[in-house]
Amino acid sequence: AGSWAQRRRPRPPPLPPALGAALHLGDVAGSLTDEALGGDGFIAVIQPLASRVPYMALPGDRDALEEYEGFFAMPSAGPGKPWYAFDIGAARIVMLCTTCLLDRRGDLQLSWLRKELAWSAASPQREARPWLLVAGHRPLYCSMEQPTCGREATKLREVLEPLLLEFGVDLYLSAHVHAYERTYPVFNKTLCPYQADGPPGHAPRGASPPCRQVPSVVAWA
Repeated sequence: AGSWAQRRRPRPPPLPPALGAALHLGDVAGSLTDEALGGDGFIAVIQPLASRVPYMALPGDRDALEEYEGFFAMPSAGPGKPWYAFDIGAARIVMLCTTCLLDRRGDLQLSWLRKELAWSAASPQREARPWLLVAGHRPLYCSMEQPTCGREATKLREVLEPLLLEFGVDLYLSAHVHAYERTYPVFNKTLCPYQADGPPGHAPRGASPPCRQVPSVVAWA
């Protein structure tokens, strides 16, 4: 008896002592309409975690925005504008809608992002939270599949990288590709030495020029 989620719901595992939040970077349970699970079932599955720590989500390319916003009440810029920022510990985390950056909402989100990063990077905000992170569903750098790692990533780099560099973003987090990959600090497909500030990293902390051109993605991945 009972729903699928009630019958199959696992016992909540103990949380790691340092876990302050959970980030879900898009493609939420088959756009929350998956027949085997569905939105209500998915919410029931994540409830043991989401009831104890902030469960912060953003939409992916498979998510119907109306369904997503109906289930996840994030501190966004408003209906149809699912981008926002929040503080956790020593970090300021900026959550983007990368699908929106590729459509007519791109300019609106970029205008918001510039203002948000300028505020987050200025003193005393950066002194209070020295780590500045940006997250989006689609990656800026990856080496595993096309067109995600080709023209889509190129387009996102064109609009995002100048802002990430200008305001000293430390780390960009993404999903979309169903594999794990991380990069050295990199800007405009050039590998950068580790330093305390400068171009954004796709690994912890940024780096500063000079950066050297690399012959292939394997050199920066």
